[in-house]
Amino acid sequence: MTSLQKQLDILANRPINKVRRPSIAAKSILYAPTVRVPIDSIYDIAKNGLEELCKLDKIFESFKETIFGKNASRTERVMMSKEENERLNQEIAKFLITVAPYFLLKAALKTIEFLLRRFDIWKHNVDDFMMCILPYHQTTTFAIALRNIDLIDSRWSFLESAALSNSSVDRKSLACRCLRDRSLLNFIINYYPEYTIGLGAKRKSHQLYVSFAVALSNEIIDIYSNQSKIGSLKSNFNNSNNNSNNSNNNSNDNNFSISQHLQRFIIDSVIQFGLYSLNSKYLDIELFTAACLVFSKLALFDCLSNQVLQTIFDNLINYLDIWNQDITLRTLILIVQKQSDQIKSFSILSMNKLITSFPTIHIALAQLSDSGFDTSDFIRLFIFSLLPLVEKTNFQNIFNNLLSLSSFQMHIPQLLQNAINLIVSKPSLLNPLSYFLKQITKLHSKQITPILVEMYKNRQQEKQFKKKSIFTSLSNNNNNNNN
Repeated sequence: MTSLQKQLDILANRPINKVRRPSIAAKSILYAPTVRVPIDSIYDIAKNGLEELCKLDKIFESFKETIFGKNASRTERVMMSKEENERLNQEIAKFLITVAPYFLLKAALKTIEFLLRRFDIWKHNVDDFMMCILPYHQTTTFAIALRNIDLIDSRWSFLESAALSNSSVDRKSLACRCLRDRSLLNFIINYYPEYTIGLGAKRKSHQLYVSFAVALSNEIIDIYSNQSKIGSLKSNFNNSNNNSNNSNNNSNDNNFSISQHLQRFIIDSVIQFGLYSLNSKYLDIELFTAACLVFSKLALFDCLSNQVLQTIFDNLINYLDIWNQDITLRTLILIVQKQSDQIKSFSILSMNKLITSFPTIHIALAQLSDSGFDTSDFIRLFIFSLLPLVEKTNFQNIFNNLLSLSSFQMHIPQLLQNAINLIVSKPSLLNPLSYFLKQITKLHSKQITPILVEMYKNRQQEKQFKKKSIFTSLSNNNNNNNN
Protein backbone atom coordinates (compact mmCIF):
# COMPACT_ATOMS: atom_id res chain seq x y z
CA MET A 1 0.00 0.00 0.00
CA THR A 2 1.41 3.34 -1.06
CA SER A 3 1.82 6.29 1.25
CA LEU A 4 -1.01 8.13 -0.51
CA GLN A 5 -3.39 5.19 -0.06
CA LYS A 6 -2.56 5.05 3.67
CA GLN A 7 -3.41 8.72 4.07
CA LEU A 8 -6.68 8.25 2.22
CA ASP A 9 -7.60 5.31 4.44
CA ILE A 10 -6.92 7.40 7.54
CA LEU A 11 -9.17 10.18 6.28
CA ALA A 12 -11.91 7.72 5.29
CA ASN A 13 -11.94 6.06 8.72
CA ARG A 14 -11.71 9.29 10.74
CA PRO A 15 -14.83 9.72 12.99
CA ILE A 16 -17.07 12.56 11.95
CA ASN A 17 -18.16 14.99 14.67
CA LYS A 18 -21.84 15.70 14.90
CA VAL A 19 -22.64 19.05 13.30
CA ARG A 20 -24.55 21.30 15.66
CA ARG A 21 -25.81 23.77 13.09
CA PRO A 22 -27.27 23.49 9.58
CA SER A 23 -24.78 23.17 6.74
CA ILE A 24 -23.71 26.17 4.72
CA ALA A 25 -25.88 25.08 1.82
CA ALA A 26 -28.90 24.96 4.14
CA LYS A 27 -28.82 28.68 5.03
CA SER A 28 -32.31 29.88 4.20
CA ILE A 29 -35.24 31.80 5.66
CA LEU A 30 -37.60 30.80 2.84
CA TYR A 31 -36.98 27.07 2.38
CA ALA A 32 -36.55 23.99 4.49
CA PRO A 33 -32.95 22.86 5.10
CA THR A 34 -33.38 19.92 2.70
CA VAL A 35 -34.51 22.10 -0.22
CA ARG A 36 -31.80 23.12 -2.67
CA VAL A 37 -32.51 26.10 -4.91
CA PRO A 38 -29.96 27.31 -7.52
CA ILE A 39 -28.43 30.71 -6.87
CA ASP A 40 -29.76 32.08 -10.16
CA SER A 41 -33.31 31.28 -9.05
CA ILE A 42 -32.65 32.87 -5.67
CA TYR A 43 -31.40 35.98 -7.48
CA ASP A 44 -34.54 36.22 -9.64
CA ILE A 45 -36.69 35.86 -6.52
CA ALA A 46 -34.68 38.58 -4.78
CA LYS A 47 -35.12 40.97 -7.72
CA ASN A 48 -38.86 40.35 -7.56
CA GLY A 49 -38.84 41.10 -3.83
CA LEU A 50 -36.82 44.26 -4.42
CA GLU A 51 -39.37 45.49 -6.97
CA GLU A 52 -42.13 44.99 -4.41
CA LEU A 53 -40.13 46.95 -1.83
CA CYS A 54 -39.54 49.77 -4.33
CA LYS A 55 -43.31 50.17 -4.65
CA LEU A 56 -43.46 50.71 -0.88
CA ASP A 57 -40.45 53.02 -0.64
CA LYS A 58 -38.37 54.54 -3.44
CA ILE A 59 -35.27 54.39 -1.26
CA PHE A 60 -34.79 50.78 -2.38
CA GLU A 61 -34.18 51.89 -5.98
CA SER A 62 -30.54 52.63 -5.18
CA PHE A 63 -29.82 48.97 -4.39
CA LYS A 64 -30.77 47.79 -7.88
CA GLU A 65 -27.33 48.73 -9.18
CA THR A 66 -25.28 47.60 -6.20
CA ILE A 67 -25.89 44.43 -4.17
CA PHE A 68 -28.76 43.42 -6.48
CA GLY A 69 -27.10 44.53 -9.70
CA LYS A 70 -26.81 42.32 -12.79
CA ASN A 71 -23.37 41.04 -11.73
CA ALA A 72 -24.38 40.36 -8.13
CA SER A 73 -25.32 36.72 -8.72
CA ARG A 74 -21.78 36.05 -9.92
CA THR A 75 -19.97 37.96 -7.18
CA GLU A 76 -17.63 35.88 -5.00
CA ARG A 77 -16.49 37.52 -1.76
CA VAL A 78 -13.37 35.39 -1.58
CA MET A 79 -12.20 36.89 -4.86
CA MET A 80 -12.69 40.47 -3.72
CA SER A 81 -10.01 42.72 -2.24
CA LYS A 82 -10.17 44.01 1.34
CA GLU A 83 -11.33 47.44 0.15
CA GLU A 84 -14.02 45.89 -2.06
CA ASN A 85 -15.27 43.79 0.84
CA GLU A 86 -15.44 46.86 3.07
CA ARG A 87 -17.53 48.72 0.50
CA LEU A 88 -19.75 45.66 0.12
CA ASN A 89 -20.20 45.40 3.90
CA GLN A 90 -21.22 49.04 4.09
CA GLU A 91 -23.80 48.61 1.33
CA ILE A 92 -25.15 45.46 2.97
CA ALA A 93 -25.40 47.26 6.33
CA LYS A 94 -27.26 50.13 4.68
CA PHE A 95 -29.70 47.74 3.03
CA LEU A 96 -30.34 45.73 6.22
CA ILE A 97 -31.05 48.94 8.13
CA THR A 98 -33.37 50.15 5.38
CA VAL A 99 -35.25 46.87 5.00
CA ALA A 100 -35.65 46.32 8.76
CA PRO A 101 -39.10 48.04 9.00
CA TYR A 102 -40.35 45.63 6.34
CA PHE A 103 -38.68 42.51 7.73
CA LEU A 104 -41.93 40.62 8.32
CA LEU A 105 -43.00 41.05 4.68
CA LYS A 106 -42.35 38.26 2.18
CA ALA A 107 -40.73 40.77 -0.18
CA ALA A 108 -38.08 41.60 2.41
CA LEU A 109 -37.39 37.93 3.11
CA LYS A 110 -36.85 37.32 -0.61
CA THR A 111 -34.06 39.89 -0.70
CA ILE A 112 -32.47 38.70 2.55
CA GLU A 113 -32.49 35.13 1.19
CA PHE A 114 -30.20 36.23 -1.61
CA LEU A 115 -27.85 38.03 0.79
CA LEU A 116 -27.64 34.86 2.87
CA ARG A 117 -26.76 32.69 -0.10
CA ARG A 118 -24.63 35.01 -2.20
CA PHE A 119 -22.80 37.19 0.29
CA ASP A 120 -22.84 34.91 3.37
CA ILE A 121 -24.17 37.64 5.64
CA TRP A 122 -24.80 34.93 8.22
CA LYS A 123 -21.05 34.94 8.99
CA HIS A 124 -19.62 38.16 7.49
CA ASN A 125 -22.30 40.63 8.63
CA VAL A 126 -23.54 39.12 11.89
CA ASP A 127 -23.99 42.38 13.83
CA ASP A 128 -25.87 44.16 11.04
CA PHE A 129 -28.05 41.12 10.35
CA MET A 130 -28.83 40.76 14.05
CA MET A 131 -29.76 44.43 14.40
CA CYS A 132 -32.04 44.07 11.38
CA ILE A 133 -34.03 41.29 13.01
CA LEU A 134 -33.62 42.10 16.73
CA PRO A 135 -36.66 44.45 16.98
CA TYR A 136 -38.75 41.37 16.06
CA HIS A 137 -37.19 39.13 18.70
CA GLN A 138 -40.56 37.86 19.91
CA THR A 139 -41.75 36.63 16.49
CA THR A 140 -41.49 33.30 14.68
CA THR A 141 -39.79 34.98 11.73
CA PHE A 142 -37.02 36.11 14.06
CA ALA A 143 -36.52 32.52 15.23
CA ILE A 144 -36.28 31.32 11.61
CA ALA A 145 -33.68 33.96 10.76
CA LEU A 146 -31.74 33.38 13.98
CA ARG A 147 -31.08 29.72 13.26
CA ASN A 148 -29.19 30.73 10.11
CA ILE A 149 -26.70 33.05 11.82
CA ASP A 150 -23.28 31.98 13.03
CA LEU A 151 -23.57 33.13 16.64
CA ILE A 152 -20.58 31.26 18.04
CA ASP A 153 -17.73 33.52 19.20
CA SER A 154 -19.84 36.65 18.68
CA ARG A 155 -21.54 39.07 21.07
CA TRP A 156 -24.75 37.16 20.30
CA SER A 157 -23.54 33.74 21.43
CA PHE A 158 -26.00 33.84 24.33
CA LEU A 159 -28.75 33.29 21.73
CA GLU A 160 -27.28 29.96 20.62
CA SER A 161 -29.74 27.92 22.69
CA ALA A 162 -32.67 29.86 21.19
CA ALA A 163 -31.30 29.27 17.69
CA LEU A 164 -30.89 25.53 18.23
CA SER A 165 -34.43 25.23 19.57
CA ASN A 166 -35.94 27.52 16.89
CA SER A 167 -37.29 29.78 19.62
CA SER A 168 -38.08 33.46 19.77
CA VAL A 169 -36.74 35.57 22.64
CA ASP A 170 -38.84 37.48 25.14
CA ARG A 171 -37.90 41.07 25.99
CA LYS A 172 -37.28 40.37 29.65
CA SER A 173 -34.59 37.82 28.83
CA LEU A 174 -32.95 40.24 26.42
CA ALA A 175 -33.04 42.99 29.05
CA CYS A 176 -31.51 40.67 31.65
CA ARG A 177 -28.68 39.90 29.28
CA CYS A 178 -28.07 43.62 28.78
CA LEU A 179 -27.87 44.00 32.55
CA ARG A 180 -25.26 41.26 32.66
CA ASP A 181 -23.29 42.30 29.60
CA ARG A 182 -22.60 46.02 29.38
CA SER A 183 -20.91 45.63 25.97
CA LEU A 184 -24.19 44.37 24.50
CA LEU A 185 -26.20 47.22 26.01
CA ASN A 186 -23.62 49.72 24.83
CA PHE A 187 -23.68 48.26 21.31
CA ILE A 188 -27.47 48.37 21.02
CA ILE A 189 -27.73 51.88 22.46
CA ASN A 190 -24.98 53.26 20.22
CA TYR A 191 -25.88 51.33 17.06
CA TYR A 192 -28.58 53.80 16.09
CA PRO A 193 -26.70 57.12 16.04
CA GLU A 194 -23.63 55.46 14.52
CA TYR A 195 -25.36 53.49 11.78
CA THR A 196 -28.91 54.64 11.12
CA ILE A 197 -27.82 58.25 10.61
CA GLY A 198 -24.32 57.59 9.30
CA LEU A 199 -25.61 55.28 6.60
CA GLY A 200 -28.47 57.56 5.66
CA ALA A 201 -31.32 55.44 7.02
CA LYS A 202 -34.71 57.05 6.59
CA ARG A 203 -37.47 57.87 9.02
CA LYS A 204 -39.11 54.42 9.18
CA SER A 205 -35.84 52.68 10.00
CA HIS A 206 -34.99 55.28 12.59
CA GLN A 207 -38.40 55.05 14.26
CA LEU A 208 -38.22 51.26 14.36
CA TYR A 209 -34.80 51.17 15.98
CA VAL A 210 -35.45 53.98 18.45
CA SER A 211 -38.82 52.50 19.45
CA PHE A 212 -37.16 49.14 20.05
CA ALA A 213 -34.34 50.65 22.11
CA VAL A 214 -36.80 52.69 24.17
CA ALA A 215 -38.87 49.56 24.86
CA LEU A 216 -35.73 47.67 25.84
CA SER A 217 -34.59 50.56 28.06
CA ASN A 218 -37.95 50.57 29.83
CA GLU A 219 -37.69 46.83 30.40
CA ILE A 220 -34.20 47.26 31.82
CA ILE A 221 -35.42 50.02 34.12
CA ASP A 222 -38.35 47.87 35.29
CA ILE A 223 -36.05 44.98 36.18
CA TYR A 224 -33.40 47.18 37.72
CA SER A 225 -35.90 49.14 39.80
CA ASN A 226 -37.51 46.00 41.18
CA GLN A 227 -35.61 45.63 44.42
CA SER A 228 -36.55 42.01 44.81
CA LYS A 229 -34.65 41.19 41.63
CA ILE A 230 -31.55 43.26 42.22
CA GLY A 231 -28.71 41.02 43.27
CA SER A 232 -30.00 37.88 41.58
CA LEU A 233 -31.24 38.60 38.10
CA LYS A 234 -31.66 35.38 36.16
CA SER A 235 -31.53 35.08 32.41
CA ASN A 236 -33.42 32.39 30.49
CA PHE A 237 -30.36 31.76 28.36
CA ASN A 238 -27.66 29.18 28.96
CA ASN A 239 -24.31 30.47 30.10
CA SER A 240 -22.05 31.34 27.18
CA ASN A 241 -18.74 33.11 26.65
CA ASN A 242 -18.77 36.83 26.16
CA ASN A 243 -16.03 37.91 23.79
CA SER A 244 -15.83 41.39 25.34
CA ASN A 245 -15.96 41.12 29.10
CA ASN A 246 -16.57 37.59 30.33
CA SER A 247 -13.71 35.46 29.07
CA ASN A 248 -13.75 33.44 32.28
CA ASN A 249 -17.44 32.80 32.78
CA ASN A 250 -18.45 30.04 35.14
CA SER A 251 -21.57 27.93 35.51
CA ASN A 252 -23.09 30.37 37.98
CA ASP A 253 -22.97 33.32 35.60
CA ASN A 254 -26.76 33.35 35.30
CA ASN A 255 -26.92 34.50 38.91
CA PHE A 256 -25.26 37.87 39.18
CA SER A 257 -25.31 40.98 41.29
CA ILE A 258 -25.49 44.50 39.95
CA SER A 259 -22.46 46.38 41.18
CA GLN A 260 -22.56 50.10 41.82
CA HIS A 261 -20.30 50.65 38.80
CA LEU A 262 -22.67 48.64 36.58
CA GLN A 263 -25.65 50.55 37.97
CA ARG A 264 -24.02 53.82 36.92
CA PHE A 265 -23.24 52.44 33.48
CA ILE A 266 -26.82 51.26 32.94
CA ILE A 267 -28.26 54.58 34.02
CA ASP A 268 -25.81 56.59 31.92
CA SER A 269 -26.52 54.42 28.86
CA VAL A 270 -30.27 54.83 29.18
CA ILE A 271 -29.96 58.59 29.72
CA GLN A 272 -27.62 58.86 26.76
CA PHE A 273 -30.12 57.11 24.54
CA GLY A 274 -33.00 59.22 25.82
CA LEU A 275 -31.09 62.41 25.04
CA TYR A 276 -30.15 61.07 21.64
CA SER A 277 -33.83 60.37 20.93
CA LEU A 278 -34.78 63.94 21.86
CA ASN A 279 -32.14 65.40 19.55
CA SER A 280 -32.87 63.15 16.59
CA LYS A 281 -33.77 64.88 13.33
CA TYR A 282 -36.55 62.29 12.95
CA LEU A 283 -38.12 63.09 16.31
CA ASP A 284 -41.91 63.00 16.33
CA ILE A 285 -44.53 62.97 19.08
CA GLU A 286 -44.34 59.18 19.50
CA LEU A 287 -40.58 59.12 19.99
CA PHE A 288 -40.76 62.20 22.18
CA THR A 289 -43.38 60.56 24.42
CA ALA A 290 -41.27 57.41 24.60
CA ALA A 291 -38.21 59.41 25.65
CA CYS A 292 -40.28 61.18 28.32
CA LEU A 293 -41.39 57.79 29.60
CA VAL A 294 -37.78 56.63 29.91
CA PHE A 295 -36.76 59.71 31.90
CA SER A 296 -39.85 59.53 34.10
CA LYS A 297 -39.34 55.89 34.97
CA LEU A 298 -35.63 56.39 35.59
CA ALA A 299 -36.36 59.23 38.00
CA LEU A 300 -38.59 57.00 40.11
CA PHE A 301 -35.81 54.98 41.66
CA ASP A 302 -32.41 56.53 41.15
CA CYS A 303 -30.86 59.74 42.40
CA LEU A 304 -29.53 61.50 39.33
CA SER A 305 -26.90 64.21 39.60
CA ASN A 306 -27.93 67.84 39.33
CA GLN A 307 -25.85 68.17 36.16
CA VAL A 308 -27.61 65.24 34.48
CA LEU A 309 -31.01 66.51 35.55
CA GLN A 310 -30.23 69.96 34.20
CA THR A 311 -29.24 68.43 30.86
CA ILE A 312 -32.52 66.50 30.72
CA PHE A 313 -34.50 69.64 31.59
CA ASP A 314 -32.78 71.74 28.96
CA ASN A 315 -33.46 69.12 26.29
CA LEU A 316 -37.11 68.66 27.26
CA ILE A 317 -37.78 72.38 27.52
CA ASN A 318 -36.51 72.85 23.96
CA TYR A 319 -39.71 71.20 22.73
CA LEU A 320 -42.24 73.12 24.80
CA ASP A 321 -43.20 75.23 21.81
CA ILE A 322 -43.35 72.24 19.44
CA TRP A 323 -44.67 69.11 21.10
CA ASN A 324 -47.41 68.38 23.56
CA GLN A 325 -46.85 70.78 26.42
CA ASP A 326 -48.84 68.67 28.84
CA ILE A 327 -46.54 65.65 28.37
CA THR A 328 -43.44 67.80 28.76
CA LEU A 329 -44.69 69.58 31.86
CA ARG A 330 -45.85 66.37 33.55
CA THR A 331 -42.46 64.77 32.85
CA LEU A 332 -40.60 67.75 34.31
CA ILE A 333 -42.83 67.77 37.38
CA LEU A 334 -42.47 64.03 37.97
CA ILE A 335 -38.68 64.20 37.74
CA VAL A 336 -38.53 67.14 40.15
CA GLN A 337 -40.93 65.53 42.61
CA LYS A 338 -38.83 62.34 42.71
CA GLN A 339 -35.42 64.02 42.61
CA SER A 340 -36.15 67.08 44.74
CA ASP A 341 -33.11 66.55 46.97
CA GLN A 342 -30.80 66.66 43.97
CA ILE A 343 -32.14 69.75 42.22
CA LYS A 344 -31.15 73.15 43.55
CA SER A 345 -32.70 75.35 40.87
CA PHE A 346 -33.48 75.62 37.20
CA SER A 347 -30.87 77.34 35.08
CA ILE A 348 -31.49 80.87 33.81
CA LEU A 349 -31.55 79.42 30.30
CA SER A 350 -34.24 76.90 31.24
CA MET A 351 -36.36 79.50 33.00
CA ASN A 352 -36.15 81.91 30.08
CA LYS A 353 -37.21 79.12 27.74
CA LEU A 354 -40.04 78.06 30.06
CA ILE A 355 -41.50 81.55 30.31
CA THR A 356 -41.03 82.36 26.63
CA SER A 357 -42.24 79.07 25.16
CA PHE A 358 -44.94 78.38 27.72
CA PRO A 359 -46.42 81.75 28.76
CA THR A 360 -49.46 80.02 30.28
CA ILE A 361 -47.42 77.63 32.43
CA HIS A 362 -48.89 79.18 35.59
CA ILE A 363 -52.38 78.24 34.40
CA ALA A 364 -51.30 74.69 33.57
CA LEU A 365 -49.64 74.33 36.99
CA ALA A 366 -52.75 75.61 38.74
CA GLN A 367 -54.94 73.15 36.82
CA LEU A 368 -52.65 70.22 37.57
CA SER A 369 -52.50 71.21 41.22
CA ASP A 370 -56.30 71.49 41.43
CA SER A 371 -56.69 68.07 39.81
CA GLY A 372 -54.64 66.46 42.58
CA PHE A 373 -51.37 66.11 40.64
CA ASP A 374 -48.53 66.66 43.13
CA THR A 375 -46.74 69.82 42.01
CA SER A 376 -45.46 71.13 45.35
CA ASP A 377 -41.71 70.62 44.84
CA PHE A 378 -41.86 71.74 41.23
CA ILE A 379 -43.70 74.95 42.11
CA ARG A 380 -41.21 75.65 44.89
CA LEU A 381 -38.26 75.16 42.54
CA PHE A 382 -39.98 77.08 39.77
CA ILE A 383 -40.68 80.12 41.97
CA PHE A 384 -37.19 80.07 43.50
CA SER A 385 -35.70 79.97 40.01
CA LEU A 386 -38.09 82.68 38.87
CA LEU A 387 -36.96 85.24 41.44
CA PRO A 388 -33.79 86.30 39.57
CA LEU A 389 -36.00 86.94 36.53
CA VAL A 390 -38.34 89.23 38.42
CA GLU A 391 -37.79 91.99 35.87
CA LYS A 392 -39.41 89.89 33.15
CA THR A 393 -42.78 91.37 32.16
CA ASN A 394 -44.57 88.06 32.61
CA PHE A 395 -43.32 87.54 36.14
CA GLN A 396 -46.14 89.22 38.06
CA ASN A 397 -48.82 87.47 36.03
CA ILE A 398 -47.25 84.07 36.71
CA PHE A 399 -46.65 84.86 40.35
CA ASN A 400 -50.23 86.01 41.02
CA ASN A 401 -51.64 82.75 39.68
CA LEU A 402 -49.31 80.60 41.77
CA LEU A 403 -49.62 82.61 44.97
CA SER A 404 -53.00 81.19 45.92
CA LEU A 405 -52.09 77.53 45.41
CA SER A 406 -51.93 75.49 48.58
CA SER A 407 -48.80 73.72 47.32
CA PHE A 408 -47.13 77.14 47.12
CA GLN A 409 -47.99 78.35 50.62
CA MET A 410 -45.88 75.76 52.44
CA HIS A 411 -42.76 77.23 50.87
CA ILE A 412 -43.41 80.86 51.76
CA PRO A 413 -40.85 81.17 54.62
CA GLN A 414 -38.01 79.82 52.53
CA LEU A 415 -39.19 81.77 49.50
CA LEU A 416 -39.23 85.04 51.43
CA GLN A 417 -35.77 84.34 52.80
CA ASN A 418 -34.49 83.62 49.29
CA ALA A 419 -36.01 86.86 47.99
CA ILE A 420 -34.38 88.96 50.71
CA ASN A 421 -31.02 87.22 50.24
CA LEU A 422 -31.31 87.96 46.55
CA ILE A 423 -31.88 91.65 47.26
CA VAL A 424 -28.93 91.66 49.68
CA SER A 425 -26.65 90.33 46.95
CA LYS A 426 -28.21 92.48 44.23
CA PRO A 427 -29.87 95.65 45.65
CA SER A 428 -31.09 96.71 42.22
CA LEU A 429 -33.76 94.02 42.48
CA LEU A 430 -35.41 95.73 45.46
CA ASN A 431 -37.89 97.71 43.39
CA PRO A 432 -38.84 94.83 41.05
CA LEU A 433 -39.27 92.52 44.03
CA SER A 434 -41.26 94.99 46.11
CA TYR A 435 -44.51 93.92 44.45
CA PHE A 436 -43.72 90.29 45.23
CA LEU A 437 -42.88 91.08 48.86
CA LYS A 438 -46.03 93.13 49.41
CA GLN A 439 -48.23 90.41 47.98
CA ILE A 440 -46.58 87.79 50.14
CA THR A 441 -46.97 89.78 53.35
CA LYS A 442 -50.53 90.74 52.47
CA LEU A 443 -51.76 87.19 51.99
CA HIS A 444 -49.54 85.35 54.45
CA SER A 445 -48.77 87.77 57.27
CA LYS A 446 -48.76 85.13 60.02
CA GLN A 447 -45.96 83.24 58.36
CA ILE A 448 -43.95 86.41 57.77
CA THR A 449 -43.61 87.61 61.41
CA PRO A 450 -41.18 84.91 62.67
CA ILE A 451 -38.97 85.50 59.64
CA LEU A 452 -38.87 89.25 60.25
CA VAL A 453 -37.98 88.72 63.91
CA GLU A 454 -35.11 86.47 62.93
CA MET A 455 -33.90 88.86 60.30
CA TYR A 456 -33.98 91.83 62.69
CA LYS A 457 -31.53 89.94 64.84
CA ASN A 458 -29.09 89.91 61.97
CA ARG A 459 -27.59 93.38 62.13
CA GLN A 460 -25.47 92.87 59.07
CA GLN A 461 -28.56 92.39 56.91
CA GLU A 462 -30.27 95.29 58.68
CA LYS A 463 -27.33 97.56 57.91
CA GLN A 464 -27.37 96.68 54.21
CA PHE A 465 -30.99 97.78 54.05
CA LYS A 466 -30.52 100.89 56.15
CA LYS A 467 -30.95 103.39 53.32
CA LYS A 468 -34.10 101.85 52.03
CA SER A 469 -35.27 99.53 54.72
CA ILE A 470 -37.25 96.58 53.46
CA PHE A 471 -37.88 95.56 57.04
CA THR A 472 -39.84 98.71 57.67
CA SER A 473 -41.88 98.17 54.55
CA LEU A 474 -42.60 94.56 55.44
CA SER A 475 -43.41 95.35 59.07
CA ASN A 476 -45.79 98.20 58.19
CA ASN A 477 -47.55 96.02 55.68
CA ASN A 478 -47.72 93.18 58.12
CA ASN A 479 -49.19 95.39 60.89
CA ASN A 480 -51.82 96.78 58.52
CA ASN A 481 -52.88 93.26 57.60
CA ASN A 482 -53.15 92.22 61.23
CA ASN A 483 -55.32 95.27 61.98
